[in-house]
Amino acid sequence: MAFPFSQPTEREFVVAVDTEYLSQCLEIALGKSAISATTNSFQLIYGDNYLDFIPRFPCAYVLDNNLYQQIFQILSTSAYPKLTFLKQPSAYIVKRDNASINTSRAFRFPFFKGTPERLTFQRLNDVDVQNESFELMKNYRIDFNRIVHCLIAGSSGSGKSYALTYLISVISKFAHISVVDPKCDTISRYCLNHNIPVLYQEREFSSDEFVSKVNTLLKIELDTIYQRQAELLENPSKKFQHRCLVIDELLALTSLTSKNVKDNFFALLSNIALLGRATSVHLILVSQRMDTTALPIAVREQANVLIQLGLINRKTTTFLFPDLESETGLVIPNGKGTGIVQVIDGVTAPNVMPLLIPTITGEIL
Repeated sequence: MAFPFSQPTEREFVVAVDTEYLSQCLEIALGKSAISATTNSFQLIYGDNYLDFIPRFPCAYVLDNNLYQQIFQILSTSAYPKLTFLKQPSAYIVKRDNASINTSRAFRFPFFKGTPERLTFQRLNDVDVQNESFELMKNYRIDFNRIVHCLIAGSSGSGKSYALTYLISVISKFAHISVVDPKCDTISRYCLNHNIPVLYQEREFSSDEFVSKVNTLLKIELDTIYQRQAELLENPSKKFQHRCLVIDELLALTSLTSKNVKDNFFALLSNIALLGRATSVHLILVSQRMDTTALPIAVREQANVLIQLGLINRKTTTFLFPDLESETGLVIPNGKGTGIVQVIDGVTAPNVMPLLIPTITGEIL
């Protein structure tokens, strides 16, 4: 039985890159005679914001993660900048209803039209917040009601402080927020100028003394969790105001502390990470890297907003994106405040997205 190619639908004509072009790119780049549209071994079909690679079985190639990532890399670069294909942690396979057994499965490649666009504001106060949600990029919103915790990693100069200032300014519009800034730098100045509680490193503080003060803040948040848990037993539907504890330069904070103080710090962080979700208590943690010397594994596993800024390669993404097989195929714009983001909220598809932090043209502080 022949594998008929369907005629392009009206929806397909709207898409900026036609399937014939992409099929040719796949055939040439893969260099496998068994994978050829001309021999009816596969078909490409557009859906709503996705492209399906439909193999015809039996076939002489294996549908595995390696092939999926190869196809993603080819599609991503071939369609750029007309389409931006979204990186998946592993092969995304879907079933096709009402199809014969020969074509009843497909590799799915989600995309959006165009490229990610950076937002530009004159002032931080110009950022629009609706129902505790805000835009991180153009047409890419973060609903804080679905956020558990957020981790931000990036090397020095990658734009972490700039990104954190943006998040603090937006979240403070609807949440109680406290900030820890061991560097006593940009973040501290912004918080002091906008009446946001901030704990910063003073000259007379030793490393252990400063982290002990941070532990006191963590205990306050943990006590709030316990109090809210008791209230939820009486009224399971009760809604709480979001509380958010922001800690900048996490690695620097604990690198010079004694073991007992650090262990206490990690234990408090882990408890908040595990218990905070139901009680609207959140952590936003920032570090140059997110390995086990910077934070406990339990905290990393509970975070559902992951941001990596700066250079993106296998080495830099190992800790925040351990399931990301390869950075290959991700087309990431150059410049400060760029990287990748992933939101895992049970509603949004867990795509790894190119990220461009909004630009503020006026004075930030």
